[in-house]
Amino acid sequence: MDTTKIERIAGDYWRNSQLSIARLYGAININGEMYVLDRATDELVREDIYNRASKEEKARRKEAERKHWDAQKSLFNNGND
Repeated sequence: MDTTKIERIAGDYWRNSQLSIARLYGAININGEMYVLDRATDELVREDIYNRASKEEKARRKEAERKHWDAQKSLFNNGND
């Protein structure tokens, strides 16, 4: 298996194989590549892909929170900025 091209392993594939040990540890090393269990999608995701997606998600949450608090600020300032 060439793990350099595989980014995600579907839950149906890894759950019923020797890779199911990842369920206990939260990650598994396959041919030198670390795969992390993404509990939201039930997929094994290559660590670099998982970290990049986590950073992007964190940035989206931060931006949404900033917009939320900017909207709240106008309520406390009686609409005056």
